[in-house]
Amino acid sequence: MSEKPKTDDIKQAPLPPAPEGVTDPDRLEAAVERWEHCPLRDCKHDMDLLYADFYLRDIRTDRLLCKACAVRTEVGYQAKEVVREFDKRFFEGTNTDYIITFAGIAAMSLFVNALAMVVGFWFLSLIIGGAAGTFIGQQARRLTGKRIGRYSAYVAVAATITGALLAPVAQAIGGGYVGIFFAAPSIYFQFLFNLSLWLCAIPMASSIYAIFMRRI
Repeated sequence: MSEKPKTDDIKQAPLPPAPEGVTDPDRLEAAVERWEHCPLRDCKHDMDLLYADFYLRDIRTDRLLCKACAVRTEVGYQAKEVVREFDKRFFEGTNTDYIITFAGIAAMSLFVNALAMVVGFWFLSLIIGGAAGTFIGQQARRLTGKRIGRYSAYVAVAATITGALLAPVAQAIGGGYVGIFFAAPSIYFQFLFNLSLWLCAIPMASSIYAIFMRRI
């Protein structure tokens, strides 16, 4: 499989001709500027983006954007690479922090989801899930000194779902049904399809995700 051309190689190549019907001087001039100055590749491979009637500029660098690299932020439109570079100051988490986050949230999620299965009232599960998610998210952030990585929110959600998937096993251990699980593994799925369990787990995951998406 041939490698995709690097951005520097693309800039040195001649500008591709405009699509048929594109004759507006401003669009042609914008295409030249994108071809020469855009560090990304989206518009280099898509003539509709390269010659688009789109003239927004990054508020920090004044780089002409295309529809693929324009990101709407609270302060205005910025380029993807600018947003990513700016975000680096917030993403100080390490691989160890990912492990701590996953382990801590999975353990707490397991306990809360197992409790929701025991309670068995779906409306209480909703309340428990949302409240527990806020608490667990805050505690998990403290475990890593509030350091987060670019993927911490996704790790946190995965840990929450892992806890939910293990909750039926915890309930079986507490009720002395482990032998049944080994004798008939399909029983696990009967425990897993529990309305209270997922009405707790889903709002919990949502609350935890929101907390990990915060910058502070």
